[in-house]
Amino acid sequence: MTDWSVCFILSVMTNSKIKKSPRERIIETACDLFYKQGFHATGINQIISESAVAKASFYDHFPSKDELIHDYVFEMSKRDFADFCAEIDEYDTAEERFYGPLHILGPWFIETDYRGCPFQNVVSEIPLKDERILEMIKKHRARERDFFRQLGKEYIDERSELSDVDPDALADMYELLFDGAIANATAYRSMDPVESAIASLKNYLGR
Repeated sequence: MTDWSVCFILSVMTNSKIKKSPRERIIETACDLFYKQGFHATGINQIISESAVAKASFYDHFPSKDELIHDYVFEMSKRDFADFCAEIDEYDTAEERFYGPLHILGPWFIETDYRGCPFQNVVSEIPLKDERILEMIKKHRARERDFFRQLGKEYIDERSELSDVDPDALADMYELLFDGAIANATAYRSMDPVESAIASLKNYLGR
């Protein structure tokens, strides 16, 4: 690649970022850094530098880094669920969509170098005396569980032999297996917990 083409690409990337409002740039940068590095390991000066905003502008929007964590959790929840649904929609059958959330974890682990669930990471770093964060994470988990119930219900409706399966009990089990698989796969940098979760679901459904 020539020097001028590299400069052109960098210029486009920079201009694209600057077109966003200072608040948008701060949140976008914080989402990237908090997830990759962790909340405590990320300093305000780094966020200011990488989001290309003035220090005064940062503090106009966020009096402290603790205030920024709320927007981080909200934004990550929105992104996480939108990406999640988009990937599952790519599957053709109800059975593929049902097991889809677990199957897509493999590429995600590789892409993020087994960084894990942003919400599990937040809980490990931030005291949950903060009711706003706790409430946002609860809402995210509830939406996730409802999505598992929807996938399970579609799968049950498609298979007459699964007619006696309770969609709510299945959703509760799925959520526990899903979150546990992420936590253990992250801890051991292995896909084995994900494979075990899939096997547990199939065993539960008698398949």
